[in-house]
Amino acid sequence: MVRAVTGRAELPHGRVLLGGIVALALAVHLVGIRKDLPYAPEIDEPLVVNAAVRIGALIDTDPGWFGHPASTLIYSLAGVYRLWSVVAYHGPLVGRDPRLVSRFLADSGEFYLLGRLLNVAFALAALPLLWAVGRRAFDDAAGLVAAWFVILSPLAVEHAQMVRSDTSAAFFGLLALWLCLRCHEQPSARRHVVAGLAIGLAVASRYFMVLLVAPFAFLSAAAWWASERRRSGWALGALALGMAAIPIGFLLAVPGFLANLPTVADNLRHEAKTSHLGADGLSPAGNLLWYLHEAIPDALSWPVALLAVAGVLLVLRDRQPKPLSLLVLVVAFLGGISLSSLHWERWLIPVLPVLALLAALPLVRFLRALGAGLRGRRLVRVVTVSLGVLVVSTPAVARIVRSSLQQLEPSTRARSPRSGTRRRSGRSRGRESASPSSAPSPRVTPSRTTPGSATTCSS
Repeated sequence: MVRAVTGRAELPHGRVLLGGIVALALAVHLVGIRKDLPYAPEIDEPLVVNAAVRIGALIDTDPGWFGHPASTLIYSLAGVYRLWSVVAYHGPLVGRDPRLVSRFLADSGEFYLLGRLLNVAFALAALPLLWAVGRRAFDDAAGLVAAWFVILSPLAVEHAQMVRSDTSAAFFGLLALWLCLRCHEQPSARRHVVAGLAIGLAVASRYFMVLLVAPFAFLSAAAWWASERRRSGWALGALALGMAAIPIGFLLAVPGFLANLPTVADNLRHEAKTSHLGADGLSPAGNLLWYLHEAIPDALSWPVALLAVAGVLLVLRDRQPKPLSLLVLVVAFLGGISLSSLHWERWLIPVLPVLALLAALPLVRFLRALGAGLRGRRLVRVVTVSLGVLVVSTPAVARIVRSSLQQLEPSTRARSPRSGTRRRSGRSRGRESASPSSAPSPRVTPSRTTPGSATTCSS
């Protein structure tokens, strides 16, 4: 089924299959996307939406909050709000738009729904990037299977249906990783600078995406070692330029960062809290064990998690720089988030696509070897490979179907406006609960939010 061509085998109709996966992902993400709207937003959503409304209306250009910092999502959403105001309500294209704020205060549900749709767009756009990373690190088939695994993750889908920065961090992280792989293939100063800028955008989505410097440095060092110009240090100079571009990309995406350092410090102190019900009490080693033994299998399913372990072993055996860079990122990422006093399953979202790629590698190799024994029967080979992927992903398919059906049901908050109970009492350990004190309050008050149902914002 796959023609092996220098590590980038072409799959028949690969782009068509990718299009089918993206279309299916769209359907999965749209099921239950309204959740409790218009009555109550989800955790942390008001922080992003309120800031985007103020920026979109040009009431302020500063989000006033730098906790994640989520700037790529905030400014993108501000642009969506302004465009929507112009197209749907004939608002001004330039200058202040106070009517935008008035509509938000009158009925915020529309604004939250637009934010969720934008986040879904980030999730869908990440799938072709994952395929592109898979092509460069392994081959077409691995990228497609990884995309399939990702859309079956309830964790990734649920958070893509919220106005949170986890999904945009995954998107910009995959973009940066793809650019880093290109740097290894054909090193140049321009490619390193572009990759550095992309890492800066990823960090502007979630601070811990700075760990992308690990695969960036690894791939550049590998290219330098394989280069005939090792003595000149040219490759190291290009890496230095790329590293210098990271803070530039970050500051371009977070323009108010340096001007608001006291606010930044306060927000980071709040985010660095050491206690939270259900997410504390473990040492760094305990956090790491929790991610490996509970969070990753819960996010991807046990069969896929075990395949990822097999993928790690294959990558270590093959010792090829590009696949090893994926492993470097996973190790750096898991080690970095394990150092926190808290552990959250959602922190895995930006690295889930890479784990899915590692899981796809052994499955694709096994099914390809199995299909090789069926020469002359192309249809049988195709059916065999397809059935193999479906069998392995059956538990994940069952979970995503249950999760999607659950999203269609009204939560306890929607049934009882005075209830402060979190949306799904059956969620696994490590998922967040809603709390009115979960983050500093921005300066715009949304309507139709119930006290205690999510982060409540004051004027």
